[in-house]
Amino acid sequence: PHGNLHYLPFHALHDGERYLIESHAVSYLPAASLLRYCREVQPTSDAALVVGDTYQGRLSHTLQEAQAVASLWGAQLATGDQATLETIQRDAPRCRLVHLASHGEFRTDNPLFSGLVFSDGARPSGRTLTTLDIFNLRLNASLVTLSACVTGRSVIGGGDELLGLLRAFLYAGTQSLLVSQWAVDDRSTAVLMEKFYRALQSGATKGEALRQAQRAFLSAAQQS
Repeated sequence: PHGNLHYLPFHALHDGERYLIESHAVSYLPAASLLRYCREVQPTSDAALVVGDTYQGRLSHTLQEAQAVASLWGAQLATGDQATLETIQRDAPRCRLVHLASHGEFRTDNPLFSGLVFSDGARPSGRTLTTLDIFNLRLNASLVTLSACVTGRSVIGGGDELLGLLRAFLYAGTQSLLVSQWAVDDRSTAVLMEKFYRALQSGATKGEALRQAQRAFLSAAQQS
């Protein structure tokens, strides 16, 4: 995409009969020059990390989501008091798959301080894993999933540069990300994520796994 097209959900394009996602898998790149780099990332570990935070109980289904994903992948699971920035910063660099489910915040005034909120015993309001924090990580992940609101949003800077979590994770060494462009419901997200990871585990590519999950979700919505 270019310019405002970065905000367009191509998956939801409709030709009058069906959505694009019903016939095509869709993946994005911030810039074509990143394609070679993303393909060259070769994770050396099969370890996985799943972190789920309920945002002081307001996102009750994130716990269910985190448990389901961790069970599917035999992943390290961090919830409750273990769902901290320290856990992510310590353990994510060694993992091939990283799944973060929490409350997301996007700062249009300063995208470096956008991020995901996680528990901290010393701070009742939690602490935010910011874009700036992520720039300072060194990752070797095949996939990072940011299961929270507006994690795919960016400020478009000069030269069509994106300023936000997406750019930070790619800079840190992530091969690909699954993100959201808008506010999402935690219950629906938990269902979608479980379908996505089941498809991925069955051998589908990341884009195709998301397509299958979205099609199943869409079909269930149309039937209800």
